Amino acid sequence: MTAEQVGRDLHLTVEGAGEAFVVSPLPGWAGMELTQQYLGIATGNIAPDSMETLLMHAADGVTPDREWVENGPVYTDMQNRLSLAEAQDVLIPAMLWQTVLGIKGVRLYLDEGGGDKGGVKALWSLVSTLGGSNSLISPASALETLIRTQADTRPTSSHQSGGKPGKQPQDRRPSKTSKPKG
Repeated sequence: MTAEQVGRDLHLTVEGAGEAFVVSPLPGWAGMELTQQYLGIATGNIAPDSMETLLMHAADGVTPDREWVENGPVYTDMQNRLSLAEAQDVLIPAMLWQTVLGIKGVRLYLDEGGGDKGGVKALWSLVSTLGGSNSLISPASALETLIRTQADTRPTSSHQSGGKPGKQPQDRRPSKTSKPKG
C-alpha cells in the first residue's frame, strides 16, 4: 500500500485494487471531533462499536451543512473493493490523516507495517503530540488500573522490603556465631 498527499487530498493505493482512494481533509471542527472520539475509544471512555462509524466519517467527511456523511462514496468503494484487512490499512490512515498528525501519522502507521503495530505507534504519537501521556493508553497500565479497581483485597505477595520471598530481613536472622540452645 502507498500513501501520497496530492494537493490537499490523501491518495491511498492498495496494490492490485485499482485506482487510489481519495480522502479529502475535514474542516478543523470535524477533525477535532473525530480526534476526540478516537481517543475516547482508545482509552475505553467511548464504546468500541462506534469505531466503524468513526472510520466511515474519516473517509467521507461532512456535508456543507456540517452533517457527517454516512456510507458515502469512498467508504462504500472500500467496502466493495477491499478485503477486511486491506480496508483497515486504508481506513486507519484516513482517520490519522484527519487528525493533527496528517501525513506524518499516515506514514508512521505504514512505516510500522500497518495493522495493530502501526495503529499503536500512531496512536502514541497522536497522544504525545496533543500533550498527553502514553500511559493513558498503554494496555499494561489500563490492565493494572482495572485490576486495582476490581480487586477486593490488597495483594499479599508484595515485598515491601525488596528482599526475596522466603528470606528474613538481616536484623531478624539468627547470627551465625550464636550457639544452639539446648
